[in-house]
Amino acid sequence: TTPDVRPAYTGSPRSLVEWLTTDRTETAGSLSWDSQGLGLWQLRAGWAGQSQGSEYEDAADYYNDDNTLVADLRWVGTAGPHTITLGVNGTYETMRSQSQTYFVNDSIIADSFDAIFGGIYAQDVWNFGRERDLSVAVRADKASVNWIDKPNGPQVDDWLISPRANLRWEFVEGLTGRLSAGRGWHAPLTFFETDHNILNNGFDININKLEKAWGGGGVLSLERPQWDLSGSVYGTMLSNLAYVDESGARPALRNDSATLPFLSMDAEAAVLPWPWLKLGVGVEHQEIPDRYKAVEPVAAVETEITGRFDVKFGPLDWSGDVAWTAPRDLAPYGYGGQYNGYNPADSTAFDPKRTHAPAFAVFNTKLDWKVRKEITLYVGAENLFNYTQVVSGGDPPNDFDAQGNYGTSHIWGPLRGRQMYAGVRWNS
Repeated sequence: TTPDVRPAYTGSPRSLVEWLTTDRTETAGSLSWDSQGLGLWQLRAGWAGQSQGSEYEDAADYYNDDNTLVADLRWVGTAGPHTITLGVNGTYETMRSQSQTYFVNDSIIADSFDAIFGGIYAQDVWNFGRERDLSVAVRADKASVNWIDKPNGPQVDDWLISPRANLRWEFVEGLTGRLSAGRGWHAPLTFFETDHNILNNGFDININKLEKAWGGGGVLSLERPQWDLSGSVYGTMLSNLAYVDESGARPALRNDSATLPFLSMDAEAAVLPWPWLKLGVGVEHQEIPDRYKAVEPVAAVETEITGRFDVKFGPLDWSGDVAWTAPRDLAPYGYGGQYNGYNPADSTAFDPKRTHAPAFAVFNTKLDWKVRKEITLYVGAENLFNYTQVVSGGDPPNDFDAQGNYGTSHIWGPLRGRQMYAGVRWNS
């Protein structure tokens, strides 16, 4: 039977509500100077500070303060058809967290850290013909992350070399191909970088490796005065994926031991039938391994078809786009075993949530009116027809599992409805 929810609630409101606040400040600057024919020097630096304050169910508190300083110094010179870049850069990041509930009352080790990333790099761009060039680059990086409250726990300490190359070749006028390949890496630092959910039991950090990926692919494009076509294929092999493991008493951020293959493909076409009208269509598809889907909190868009238009009449410019998302099987994302309700009286979950996402479309549009050369008025709408997973799809993101644990990560479609906006743009 369904519990009677008509009596007045007598518990603490703080046991039902979550409060999250985020503040962020950024500043950056750059300086360039020419060394009188001996090359161009560039110095860029920036700082970002971000704080997060959260109160979860049952008044569980968590606060962190993150500060990141970055700097890059490079020299750019030429030698015949070659443009050479040499540089050095570094990032210093510190994060300090506090929690009376987790770190004091529950004696969970805090996730505060110090991170230092530094590297040197070199690049050569060789122009060997009209619209033909080969860019070859290599980086040598040192990555170090120290979770300061876990002296005996896993740390990140790694050296790695990352080569990259990109070839552009115009076969005939308007027909251009591009091939690229290279290595990239990423240092997962916090639990909240991957997941942000109800953490009644706190969480653990058990990361000791960088996420690394080798990738390669190509693009072929054909441009004509009245139309253009393009298509691309790109593959990636990802290792040491950072994911949230919820199999234990507390969720933990860990590295996956498998190497995961990804493949993405897209094609686009645009046509200009009249000077006042431009139309475009595109399709994107990505092959995602089930092992990756199983640890992702939100179901990814796997296949999408987009259309767009742009109509110009004198001072008026009306544009819009529609994105159609193909149906998906939600079972690989772990959406099986989720329910809309749970009856604590007999410890049973009821009303299973859907494990198949329907197709849906989202339409955006904007109208610009150029009142004067320097003044433009505009009005527009995002998600004009107000499609949402909750109302249109009848499937809210909150769920219960068979044991009555509550979650909010049953997400396969838009949660934000129609947004209207208007403004003035001044171009002096």
